[in-house]
Amino acid sequence: MSNIFIIIIILFTVALVHAVFIPLEFRVNIWFNSFMHAFGGFLAGWFVLAIWRKGSMSSYVSTPSLLKFLGIVAGVMLIGVLWEFLEFLYVGEKLLNIYSPLGAYKDTMKDLAMDMAGGVIFAIMIFSASIYRIFFVRTFGGLSN
Repeated sequence: MSNIFIIIIILFTVALVHAVFIPLEFRVNIWFNSFMHAFGGFLAGWFVLAIWRKGSMSSYVSTPSLLKFLGIVAGVMLIGVLWEFLEFLYVGEKLLNIYSPLGAYKDTMKDLAMDMAGGVIFAIMIFSASIYRIFFVRTFGGLSN
């Protein structure tokens, strides 16, 4: 099974869990929404990276690390904004009944910030792994004795 297919299944599962618990999370589990958005941002980063590498490995390899980092985070933010549109279509009226319009705006901004945080964590992990491979493996032959 390809990585992209596995990532799509995981993202679908996260979206399904999120959709099932949306009615509860506003009243019972406030932290759950933030966690799901951060975890979704992490998975979206993985998805963006897998699509980028599958689509054009030469483009991925030739791109400087900082631009890879920014590309992953930008892809995560695009997915996050699309998710917020879908979330508003699904729970927009419920959200506005619970929050004022300003509260709904704050919730959306918090969700996008958590999406970005998850994407940044993933991108830092990839960037750190790249630095490890470039510096330690090439210079010292890794950490083996």
